[in-house]
Amino acid sequence: MAFPFKKRPDVTLEVSFLDGEYKGNRVSFTIPAGTDTMGLVDDNGYSGFLYLAGQFGLISN
Repeated sequence: MAFPFKKRPDVTLEVSFLDGEYKGNRVSFTIPAGTDTMGLVDDNGYSGFLYLAGQFGLISN
């Protein structure tokens, strides 16, 4: 997902998922427009939801 944001820095993304190995409560975080998402990925181009949630603030819904 980081690569498309490089081309579209005007897009804000809200991510929503279930915690507790995707079986628990719904949680979310928002990646604001203009974020350098390429700086968030590892050497393999990967960035997990929990890591991103730690960067942008996890909200319990």
